[in-house]
Amino acid sequence: MNAGKLIIFTALGVLLSFYITEVDLFTDIKSLDASWNFMMSYFYWKNFQYGSDVIFNFGPLGYLYSLIYFPDNYMSKIVLKLIIDIFLIFGLLISFKISTFKRLLCFSILILFLNMVRDVERFLPVFGFIYNEIHRQPGDRKARSVSFIMLALMAIASMAKSSALLLSIPVVLIITLYNIHRRDYRPYYLIAFPCLNIGLLIATGQAPEHWVPFLLSYLDITRAYQADMGLPAPLSYQIAWGIGAALVLSSVPLARRQGWYLGVLLLGALMIAYKASFIRNGPLIDAAALSLAFLAAAQLWTTESRFFGWGHRAALAGVSIGATFFASQSLVPIWPDGTAFGRIAQDMVTNVRFFVDSAYRDGVQARLQREFTDHLAAMRADMPFKTLTGPVDAFPIDLGTAYALGLPMAPRPAFQAYFATSRLMTERNAAFLASDRAAASILYRPFAIDGRYPALEDPLSRRAFRRYYDLADRQGDWMLLTRRAVPRSENESCASHETKLNADIAVPETAADQALWARVRVQSTGFGHLAGLGLVPPKIGMSVTLASGYTASFRFLQEAGSVGFFLSPMLAIPEADAAFLAGTFRAEDRVTAVRIEAPEGGFLPWFRPEVSVDFCRLSWQ
Repeated sequence: MNAGKLIIFTALGVLLSFYITEVDLFTDIKSLDASWNFMMSYFYWKNFQYGSDVIFNFGPLGYLYSLIYFPDNYMSKIVLKLIIDIFLIFGLLISFKISTFKRLLCFSILILFLNMVRDVERFLPVFGFIYNEIHRQPGDRKARSVSFIMLALMAIASMAKSSALLLSIPVVLIITLYNIHRRDYRPYYLIAFPCLNIGLLIATGQAPEHWVPFLLSYLDITRAYQADMGLPAPLSYQIAWGIGAALVLSSVPLARRQGWYLGVLLLGALMIAYKASFIRNGPLIDAAALSLAFLAAAQLWTTESRFFGWGHRAALAGVSIGATFFASQSLVPIWPDGTAFGRIAQDMVTNVRFFVDSAYRDGVQARLQREFTDHLAAMRADMPFKTLTGPVDAFPIDLGTAYALGLPMAPRPAFQAYFATSRLMTERNAAFLASDRAAASILYRPFAIDGRYPALEDPLSRRAFRRYYDLADRQGDWMLLTRRAVPRSENESCASHETKLNADIAVPETAADQALWARVRVQSTGFGHLAGLGLVPPKIGMSVTLASGYTASFRFLQEAGSVGFFLSPMLAIPEADAAFLAGTFRAEDRVTAVRIEAPEGGFLPWFRPEVSVDFCRLSWQ
């Protein structure tokens, strides 16, 4: 590469690095997503221990990818993120063999969409590592240096989000096996990758005794997301994406051992990308689509790809272009109003100017600080409870509001109820609420996502609230729980029943001071367990009938249901929650019948038809 070309490539690489380093962050911390984004920075600043104090699918470096402003580490985060992005861009330029202006233009267009699809940024180091290693010649030290850079970026991404770790581990193992097969016997990456992750855990203040619980919780929440967080995705989207993925894989040359390894690696990468979008977000296919676009383009750029004529190559180019379009269109429209292009242009001007104009940078920081301060003041003014005792927690999601109060915080480990659907997470939350570390005050405002039966979200925390807290006040939808000096004693009387899917189950009556706790065990078949590793599980429904005869339908969560939840009274409106927390259950909220609804029969059924149910009458004194 001549000097002029090198200067142009370097300048554009730096420009793209500036562009993907977001600087004009959001200051609103009220919503579900904004709240957890903000808490990532709070946890890092307060040195919370992951696996103990925090259980989430983001790790101790998750704050680097948060788009919410946090005043105490704003500039340090921006600088660190910029350094990471510079290494990422230049590592990808080398790994993807971007050696011509045409390829550079195509690569730049793909990078421009990263600001709208952040999950893909955590996959890109793995993609770069795969291509660099597959095409690296034995003994090429420069290429190995690039692989080590990508490996370090993979470790950073792994400590930021669980999906990156779950993709990185098998890739490192397969690449090590590939190198052994070509007589490169030194397992550099197999040793370096865990060492890099351990180094990052130490650097972020994570104590060694929490490392194993952190990794186990990472796996648990990923499994819980797979089982119970999925939304239905349009079949047409899945077919289109599957055709694109097949075209990518068809361009892998299988005549050589190298091609087989690349094919396996790309298949695994595509599966993780598929799960990142289709299994969790349904019609929001952004991460899966943009990942497909990058991999399709990479196959076009690498000289070792195999094409069956110009039509095959053109089809793969169409996959990359179409996937990029749909990745953005699912979030920010490209067509017809061109909102995506406006956002790209705005980010380019704002982010680049921030790094080259010190006066502008100072102005952005001052504005963000002012907006954040004003936003906190507005949240405090809207809070109906003016006198609270810290530390404070919020249920199910409003930790941003709790932070705005300016009091010490004591959030549950799985700190938002919507994802605390596994046994591990809800049991850890219940144990925390029973301990002396629990909050003195809890801001409680009923909320459930995706049409779920509300009591299935973090069910054991709801049970703990009745023992350890009193309803001190209620204003509209907001309720204030305060910790009791002496916990209530709890009495439980259970009876077991056997029933089947799609059959009505009579619910036992309860006294006026009792609630009914249900453990509903819906078992997957062997096929269901196997298919669930890569496909979206069928949605399980739950229909409840109240004493008034009114019937309501909800989504049932398989693991949370087996742990147990408050079936009756039905906690679906603030009035019902308030009465339950006060111990004066309303007759109109009593459930008289329930039905678990799921597909059954067929050649390969996903669920067993038998359903085991335990009904437990609970009372407190």
